[in-house]
Amino acid sequence: MDKSLCWLLLLLGVLISAAACPVYGAPSTHVLTIRSASHAFAPYTLRADVRVIPHQDNTLICVAYVGDLVESSDCRELKGIRAAILFNFTFLNLPAGVYTVMASVWRGKRRFYIQMQTITVLEGNPGDNGRPPVFR
Repeated sequence: MDKSLCWLLLLLGVLISAAACPVYGAPSTHVLTIRSASHAFAPYTLRADVRVIPHQDNTLICVAYVGDLVESSDCRELKGIRAAILFNFTFLNLPAGVYTVMASVWRGKRRFYIQMQTITVLEGNPGDNGRPPVFR
């Protein structure tokens, strides 16, 4: 094969690979993103990291969890385009069960976007007498 054709194919492969990879810091298409564990042991402290893309009309971010027996929510004010991007929400001592975690962004008095995630909290302690579990 001709050397120039080899270089051209190599360059084309690099360009295609680069186009398929997300760019660090590039804007996301999601208005908000929830990050938390999907499985845990009771009693569980739910820590939800929520990333919101700033927008001039954003007024409120709310995170709630709903389970069979318990539910709770927390809301924070957004200051439009100057609002923070990352918000941390903490809910303490969730008992065993399946929970739906919902984060919503409000623009004015209307809910603009909702993101949901399911979390399963298992009964019991992963360790024995407070010691970490041993995997074999």
